[in-house]
Amino acid sequence: MYQLMHEDLARAHLNQRLAEAERERLGLYVLRLARARRKQRKARQHAEKAQLQLRVLAS
Repeated sequence: MYQLMHEDLARAHLNQRLAEAERERLGLYVLRLARARRKQRKARQHAEKAQLQLRVLAS
């Protein structure tokens, strides 16, 4: 009986640690995605500004 309780507690603890690790991994993914989108937006704005400057110089 005691061994079964101990196994259940160990299993619950392991499941909790796995869930926490998954949440952390998901959080890091969301951060990376946000950074990548910000970087992409900044690059797009830079490219648009360069295009505009080229058009001004060409005219």
